[in-house]
Amino acid sequence: MKKLALFLLIFLAFYAKSNAQTEKGRWIVGTQIGDFSYRKGSRESRFFSVDVAPSAGYFVSRNLVLGLSMPITTSSAKSTNYLNRQQEWGVAPFSQLYFGNGKLKPYLSITYKYSKALTLYHLDNQNVIKTNERKKAWSPGIGLAYFIANNLSLNAAINYNFYNNVIDNTSRYSDENATMKLGFNLFFGKTHE
Repeated sequence: MKKLALFLLIFLAFYAKSNAQTEKGRWIVGTQIGDFSYRKGSRESRFFSVDVAPSAGYFVSRNLVLGLSMPITTSSAKSTNYLNRQQEWGVAPFSQLYFGNGKLKPYLSITYKYSKALTLYHLDNQNVIKTNERKKAWSPGIGLAYFIANNLSLNAAINYNFYNNVIDNTSRYSDENATMKLGFNLFFGKTHE
């Protein structure tokens, strides 16, 4: 995992000078919505999850943006004898490297997310168990930005997430998953066209 993150950071730094419409000195503000999940399983079990991540960034060089997002996730799982609900809040520094000159621009990204989650477990509609969780994740990703105008893009991205989690300062576990996100970005600042 660390080797992959290091490789992506070196790759982003190496290609920071590639040619694109996204110029140094511009600001980016937007949001990503993703990690939609809905599963219906046996024994009347259901699971739902959604993630919203408002973000802002600054183009430190042509095509390379560094920024910060604030992911908020809500999820719930329900079965015949339990219900759990989780709320998660975090901060996530990120970098994105755009390629190309057209309206459709692919990009690479790397994100580090630190978040805290509160989960309430309702067992047999009587007992309630509360847990606090700290989550850390590295998330390399690829995406496409479609520029509707010079200052607006629609985005789709796929990330692979490597989690390290701690529950109630005692139990540790690791997890990996892939997520897809959709969103938009607004671009501010002068262009030199």
